[in-house]
Amino acid sequence: MSKIKVLEFVGSMNCGGAETMLMNIFRKFDKEKYEFTFMVNIQEKGWYDDEILALGGKIVRINKIQNGRLNQYINYLANLFIEGNYDVVHAHTFLHSGFVMKAAKKAGIKVRITHSHSAMDHFEKSMKYKFKKKYLQNLILKNANYLLACSTEAGECLFGKQFQTRGRIVKNSIRIDEIEKITDSKNLKDEYNIQESELILGHIGRFVEIKNHQFLLEIAKTLKEKNICFKMFLIGNGGLFEKVQEQCNQLGLKDNIIFTGIRDNVYEYINMFDIFLLPSLYEGLPLTAIEAQGFGVKSLISDKVSKEVDLHIDLVKFLPVDEKVEIWTEEIIEQSKNKIYKNKEQGISALKREGYGVESTIEALTNIYNGDGGKF
Repeated sequence: MSKIKVLEFVGSMNCGGAETMLMNIFRKFDKEKYEFTFMVNIQEKGWYDDEILALGGKIVRINKIQNGRLNQYINYLANLFIEGNYDVVHAHTFLHSGFVMKAAKKAGIKVRITHSHSAMDHFEKSMKYKFKKKYLQNLILKNANYLLACSTEAGECLFGKQFQTRGRIVKNSIRIDEIEKITDSKNLKDEYNIQESELILGHIGRFVEIKNHQFLLEIAKTLKEKNICFKMFLIGNGGLFEKVQEQCNQLGLKDNIIFTGIRDNVYEYINMFDIFLLPSLYEGLPLTAIEAQGFGVKSLISDKVSKEVDLHIDLVKFLPVDEKVEIWTEEIIEQSKNKIYKNKEQGISALKREGYGVESTIEALTNIYNGDGGKF
């Protein structure tokens, strides 16, 4: 029996939320029945590339779209899809998925999936963007036969009202078994010389504008002015990394803020956090906020983030990011007054109850990859 050939179309395989979700399922998908190819539009090596190859996956690097050459680009993609003889094309590139879906249909691919991972365009107000979105949204709706999203908000953002009738929510998978394995953070605390009296704050995310690192710096500045003893870990990388580092030094926060870069032991850091901070300007359904609750970590989250992120175990508080940071600092100080107790067992139970286990995601995608009734 020949394998089902699945193409995952992504921008890159670096440490973003969608990429992490894909790796979580790829590691455990049945490699005897499914063959995975990751198509990326960057020439540089991605964070997950070595692991993909080691697990038997393939990586195909392609050229980016050229201005004004839409039909040429669609034909280019269609030819690649035909050459690869794929059974499934699963696109994770938001509006750009419109071109991918049209090319996939032209290539005769029967299972054509667009997957929304973000409510990423709330601040795009220009008429040019609205025209572009309408055009590409129509391409998706006309050519995709499966509309998936990590949350209702992410689905409606990309697919509009049709998500209510055509769409499906597929929860982002989380490595619950890895969360269960981690028992303490003593080694990390020793490595960073964390004192017993210090409050440990943490954030995980790319250094890009929507993650709102500037707001985190303002929180740290205010906490220091109030003589709060703390360390703030900023995990990740990105285009604004050096700029944020420079601002940190200018604000005199070098001793309080720790820039770790990308880490492959992120779960150990989350386990160490007393409070997780996510002041994003917008999000779909951030995996890191779900994972933090899985560890039983108190989480202060922007009110711009989908309320679906809350596992309803009294760990999440939504706070505004378009006002002064005092609301956040006051909440942090209030949380720090009492010893912070983390009930990881409760968090893990909530993850399983809400369907965030890898097995649940694999089951949903297996049915779809097998063509479980999407309209061709």
